[in-house]
Amino acid sequence: FRDASSFNRSAPAVVDARYIITTYRAAILAPTAFHDPKRLYLKLLQDFTIEYENGIGEKSWLLDDVIRVVSIASVTDEGVESTAGLLEESIQQLTTETVITEDLLMKVLESCPAVLNNFRSQMVSQITNNQHLKLLAGEEDKALRAFLRQSNKIIGTKRR
Repeated sequence: FRDASSFNRSAPAVVDARYIITTYRAAILAPTAFHDPKRLYLKLLQDFTIEYENGIGEKSWLLDDVIRVVSIASVTDEGVESTAGLLEESIQQLTTETVITEDLLMKVLESCPAVLNNFRSQMVSQITNNQHLKLLAGEEDKALRAFLRQSNKIIGTKRR
């Protein structure tokens, strides 16, 4: 995971506590990105949600936060470009606003699936070997159960 100051080299070295917490949360929850990267991304954005005084308003975030969180697992400039750069470009094609609503973010993520695919790859690349093995074992078990169900259906059909 990159540190907060490496994201914007021209800015003074100021660290946002939310980003530190989100980085920790990303490290802990990284294996969940394998199955549901969108859900994990939205969970990581939760600390950056804009609070409205009257409590009414669509869930929304500042563009800078949306961009920073999507590249939280990027360890190279190319990785940042494949997530943050791509997401920012996709958002800017739809709006010039600096506040991004959940509806707009969902539209962008659906229209540009590469963002979440790259996010998933970056998150999964951060997990330990043991976590990788658990994910693979789970996928293997799922495939075996599906095979057994299908073969039981076929055998059951042939016996009739």
